[in-house]
Amino acid sequence: MGNPEMQVYSTEQILNLDLDWYDRLSLVKRATTTKYFQEALRITPEAEIRTAIVSRITDHDVIEQVLREDNDASVRFHAINKLPADRIEILKHLIENDPDHTIRAKAVEILPEGYQLVFLHVLINDDHMMVRRKATKKLRLNLLKDLELAELCIKCQEPLVRKGAVYQLKDQKLLTEVAIKAEDYKIIDLAIQKIDDEFLLKRVAEEAEFAHGRYGAIYKLTDQNFIADRCIQEDNIEVMKSCIEQIDDIEILARLRLQANEAIQPAIKNKISKLDY
Repeated sequence: MGNPEMQVYSTEQILNLDLDWYDRLSLVKRATTTKYFQEALRITPEAEIRTAIVSRITDHDVIEQVLREDNDASVRFHAINKLPADRIEILKHLIENDPDHTIRAKAVEILPEGYQLVFLHVLINDDHMMVRRKATKKLRLNLLKDLELAELCIKCQEPLVRKGAVYQLKDQKLLTEVAIKAEDYKIIDLAIQKIDDEFLLKRVAEEAEFAHGRYGAIYKLTDQNFIADRCIQEDNIEVMKSCIEQIDDIEILARLRLQANEAIQPAIKNKISKLDY
């Protein structure tokens, strides 16, 4: 327990690691000066004492030092709660580098709304939902450029943000990139719905990394010769079938029947029969 002679110790004794930790903690709580606190933060092994020191400190430069250097998350969390919103660089540093998600989330919460690219970075790169949800509340999609919106559509880990970004995005070429590269089938559908240019839709039909994108683009195309060519080059059976469903020209279907692989022959034959009838 505490040293019965505690009252005779000066504040400087918080630097004396030979003293019982409880006595040093009591000294921190009772100290009338913070003169030795910064050095104590550097040498004190007990997180409880460093936390108590942080609670007594008002110097924001020292608080920043704790946030950059202390290896205990609980100490850093106490420190960040004393950090004002105008300490932008340390907040950005914590958001990008702190290993503890509660501290990253708190830094996002404190950072002013003007730093939209930082919130975008969080939504794309942070692996913890709590941090991303904090960034979602701060992100303003209408303040982002089209390239940034497209990046969110493709890479953001939060579905609602991806959806909001694709609704906000207007650039046809970037919508095409989204339809080609996105993994979320709902985002792919929304992007394709907003593409009006036949040339760009053909790009999606040819290049979409997921069959769902190629499938969706085919249904908006009108060039039946192009659709037939895609059917021949396609390796996904469902996309092939969508191509056949879109072709109403018997001559094109007859040509396709000669060139298409065996797997799709029954579908071609069935479509020809329907048109003949």
